Amino acid sequence: MDERILILVNREKGEARPDVSDVLKSAEAVLKALETAGRRADLVEVFPDLLLDPSRLAKAVRDRNPSVILNLFEGFEGRPETEVAFARVLETLGIPFTGNRAETLERCLDKSRARILLAGKSVPVAPGRLALPGSVPADFGDLGFPLFLKPSAEDGSVGIDGNSLVRDAEELAQSLAKKLSAFPSGLLVERFLPGRECAAGFVGNGESCRCVGVSMLDYGKAGPGFPPYLGFGAKWAEDTDEYKVLMPRILDPENGDDAAPFAAARDLGARAGKALGCTGYFRVDMREGENELFVLEVNPNPDISPDSGFMRMAAGSGLSYAETLELILEAARGRPSLEDGRHCPKNADMLP
Repeated sequence: MDERILILVNREKGEARPDVSDVLKSAEAVLKALETAGRRADLVEVFPDLLLDPSRLAKAVRDRNPSVILNLFEGFEGRPETEVAFARVLETLGIPFTGNRAETLERCLDKSRARILLAGKSVPVAPGRLALPGSVPADFGDLGFPLFLKPSAEDGSVGIDGNSLVRDAEELAQSLAKKLSAFPSGLLVERFLPGRECAAGFVGNGESCRCVGVSMLDYGKAGPGFPPYLGFGAKWAEDTDEYKVLMPRILDPENGDDAAPFAAARDLGARAGKALGCTGYFRVDMREGENELFVLEVNPNPDISPDSGFMRMAAGSGLSYAETLELILEAARGRPSLEDGRHCPKNADMLP
């Protein structure tokens, strides 16, 4: 295939958090895989000053004359909204790009809004509501304890730590005060779900959208001393016990795994993606509670480094890294432009 692939990725000017700097490793792995497959690919690192000048950014992209853009831009540290702004620039270029559109990214980044939209489409979410500066424990008394707190406008488990799970009003008051000072845009306070955690990965648009795998993490099997959830350190601090032990297992019904959890996660994930208008590729995180599976979060444009959860799920389905990248690129090429509304985020017929 004679096409030129342009990989775009965010780059900080100085040191960055591990979740931010890790995207550079992902970009390098993608570039290497494409070059190994004989594809023409370039990698461009986007610094903050370039995004401040959209016309300059657009020119920098057009000058490289790409056939398709592999968008790995995940936002600058402390400014997750820049991921949305970057996608809006890409939408003006008329060049196919991977992942979700700006509207969907914005919708999913606002966790409070996303859960309201999911509930409105009858997608089960844990009981909860948004906490803003000035909120007090009494505002959430009807939810019951334990409760779980996470920033409403962050991703990558930013802000999830040892103070996120609270068991009484005193702990809730302490955590609210501490976390709202760090995240004044708000916290999502939800009833904590005690069951197993599942994730499902998807690639494609409309009827071509397919589930590429399902994973499960049973915290009850991790042993004593481990928290019953994944905090920031468990995802990014490679030298910690949590990072080494709390690793989701890829479900494979063809090799003896129970088919019911796989099907439940696959089907609920598809419904959640449809409700929020996902295209390209995405991952849905879910958790068991009250004899039902609930959606925790829909993650558009998840990490696609070789050891990421998304790529591990795809590998469990028999897809190589290069094959999964090709599916992602194929979804970008096949997605209609914004002028063609068949698969735009507001459309309700995106997934079978």
